[in-house]
Amino acid sequence: MLGLKSWWCMLENMLLCLQFVLYVTLTCIMHDGMKVTRLRCGGFVFGIQVCHNLMDAPGVTQFLQAVGELAGGMEAPSVRPVWARELLDARDPPCPSYQHPEYELAADAANDRLRPGAELVHRAFLFGPKELSSLRDQLPPRMRLRCSRFLLLSAFAWRCRTAALGYAPGDEVRFMFVVNARGKRGRPLPEGFYGNALTFGVARTTAGELCSGPLGRAVELIVAARARVAADNYAQSVADALVLLGRPRFTTARTYLVTDLTKANLHNVDLGWGLPVYGGPATTTLATFHIPAAGGGITVPMCLPPRAMVRFTANVRAGLSEASSHRGRSSGVESAVLSRM
Repeated sequence: MLGLKSWWCMLENMLLCLQFVLYVTLTCIMHDGMKVTRLRCGGFVFGIQVCHNLMDAPGVTQFLQAVGELAGGMEAPSVRPVWARELLDARDPPCPSYQHPEYELAADAANDRLRPGAELVHRAFLFGPKELSSLRDQLPPRMRLRCSRFLLLSAFAWRCRTAALGYAPGDEVRFMFVVNARGKRGRPLPEGFYGNALTFGVARTTAGELCSGPLGRAVELIVAARARVAADNYAQSVADALVLLGRPRFTTARTYLVTDLTKANLHNVDLGWGLPVYGGPATTTLATFHIPAAGGGITVPMCLPPRAMVRFTANVRAGLSEASSHRGRSSGVESAVLSRM
């Protein structure tokens, strides 16, 4: 039999988990952000909209997994929810130890190619193993084995997108990506933390250098940005900088923002009817995602003005077809091919 202390611990755990589920569920309902659509085939679409101030992608996945486990009869979720927001508080006084270009305004930001209210076209691009292999062949031999799919595809899409938007050669362009602060040194977050635990990495160069240089150069820029974000106490520095800067919004002008969802496990959430056919964002805006696809591929949704979308599609096709037809040629030829995009 369980003693009084054990019963109390079990009750406390159940109440905390129930509070977690109710808190997020009520927040979704109040923001008109939860909807179930039944399909004629017998399937259904379960969609939620959550304010990013509440949680990030791992937090959303944890919440949905908890809902599925409780619906399946478990007394408590397998991962106990943890609040612990105080671990990400700024210091007193705030003392940033790094630069944070993600909150620096871009020069002449008002003249960006993407403007609020402009007509935009949505399209998804699937990069399977064959396409990824073709892109990898464009890298110098020393980089091919060490370059992740995220780095490879990000660098390629950044170049195609920048060329499609038609920026002037001297315009600064940025690639910004989301980095999960869980598991980092400094202030480690406990398992079950479901709040926002993300920072941004930023790679910067000019449009001319990005589009005329080889693909490997774009990869190197992103690798260097990732190394800066991985430094000790970077997340703490972000919190300090946000307080001093008055909590500004991150910059978006001439910026390609990507979130990698290939490890978010949204596609493995079981709400009681088995694994989903698709698990991920319903659409994209000026930011985009890397979404896992069947067969080891990655889907990249893109949102661009109509003419830019036509150019982006052509750039992707040209880059892939040229890479396949010129395998084994020198990096100089690769550079010339890519500079025509």
